[in-house]
Amino acid sequence: MALPTDPAALVAELRRQGGPGMGGGRAGTLRTLNTILRDAVPPPKVQAAIFRAMHALPGATLGTGAEDDAGRPALAVGWTTEGWLHEEVLLDPRTYAYLGERAVAIKRHVARGEDGTRVIPRGTLQRLLVRVRTAVVDRAGQRP
Repeated sequence: MALPTDPAALVAELRRQGGPGMGGGRAGTLRTLNTILRDAVPPPKVQAAIFRAMHALPGATLGTGAEDDAGRPALAVGWTTEGWLHEEVLLDPRTYAYLGERAVAIKRHVARGEDGTRVIPRGTLQRLLVRVRTAVVDRAGQRP
């Protein structure tokens, strides 16, 4: 199925489809858009719509002059989740290629679950993904 190239129409279509996390409001929408960038190869116009949709959502930030964890310059599209976690999608500032993502605790957080209580100190890295290479191949199992 082709996705819309208009940012508002793209978000509306993803919400209509009820994609993973789309019931989670702004953060769920951002995570779904990020998942498409990370796990698929959308056409350039859809990628552009994803970038514009991410940046247009309330509370989204755009950081320039960032670096990914491979030391490459990056644009960081970010948002804060639940008041304590800052999540970022990292893009190449020239080509807008997906470079990775990270999430860092921006304040101390106490997580309570069935397996006990865990304190997450400010500055703790919660998630890190760095994409150093990607390629499209003609068949499953083929290596570039």
